[in-house]
Amino acid sequence: MKLVISLGILLTAMAVIPAARAQQEEAAAPGTPAATAEGGGAPAAAAGEEQSLPPISAAETILWMGDQLKGIAEPATLKYEFRKAGSLEEGFTDRVHLHITDLLPEGMKKATVDFFTGQRHLYIPPYEAINGNVLLAIFLQGDILEMKRLTEGGTRYFQQRIKYALATNARIADTEIEFDGRKLPAKQITITPYVDDPKAEINEKFRRLKDKAYAFTVSEQIPGYFYEIHTLVPAPADSAPGAGPVLEEYLRLTSVGPLESTTAASQ
Repeated sequence: MKLVISLGILLTAMAVIPAARAQQEEAAAPGTPAATAEGGGAPAAAAGEEQSLPPISAAETILWMGDQLKGIAEPATLKYEFRKAGSLEEGFTDRVHLHITDLLPEGMKKATVDFFTGQRHLYIPPYEAINGNVLLAIFLQGDILEMKRLTEGGTRYFQQRIKYALATNARIADTEIEFDGRKLPAKQITITPYVDDPKAEINEKFRRLKDKAYAFTVSEQIPGYFYEIHTLVPAPADSAPGAGPVLEEYLRLTSVGPLESTTAASQ
């Protein structure tokens, strides 16, 4: 049976910046108490409340702001490879295609996404006007749902941890990628949203994933802006030498070419 991801769910993942702005405005209102953070940087809001965030961070700006599709001057298909591996459970390799189907005024684009093939294929409604690479939001929402499945935790909880990490302690580094036979300048943003999380002390399923790191590699020099989204749960410290990761996933750009048909999306 094919799965369906609603546009509303996907946009939830892309609400990082608007939500942060709303929180800032609310926090600035007269009489609004300031929230604090405790426990190694973990959000300290009580159940049902939201942790107020600092001004939009450099990491959030890099990941969510700007015209990420400006380098696409004609309809095109961006091809990505997805791979899941690790000792936790069986992995697989599949493909993801982002089709830029039409160019609109003011730099906006129409787009469709073919996410996975066969029984794993996810139906995602078409986008009528975007200027950002929607694969980041789709990947993160899928990651959040996987964390929920693996730990029996809450969707909202994992979403807030990622938001908070990007807003407060993301690391940004200059790097270099190789794409289409060229070496290109890039930036990499890394976060470890759960490493100091008190929940790891009481949830065995969550404890094995608490060291999960996220790395986002972007470059202004490639179509679609995002080169790779990579997550890694390393082997436990007491593992045998040479032990592989507990869980590793990546979504990596492999090629860009003329617009291809989407009729065989589920094949």
